[in-house]
Amino acid sequence: MTTPLTIRRSTESDAPVLRLLAELDSAPPIAGPVLMAEQNDRPVAAISLDGRREIADPFVRTREVVALLRAARAA
Repeated sequence: MTTPLTIRRSTESDAPVLRLLAELDSAPPIAGPVLMAEQNDRPVAAISLDGRREIADPFVRTREVVALLRAARAA
């Protein structure tokens, strides 16, 4: 069984959850709008719109998710 994935652009209200995601990844938060991926309504990865930064939950399999974010950003 697969888990549905939602890719969307972040809003200002996503800032707290993106900060938590960055903390899980031991990385500084990404400034500005990002593309984020959610599984079960929970952010698991995000990429800056300029493609310079990525953050991901280290406790979730996100390699393919990050690849999808890269492709979506490039589109």
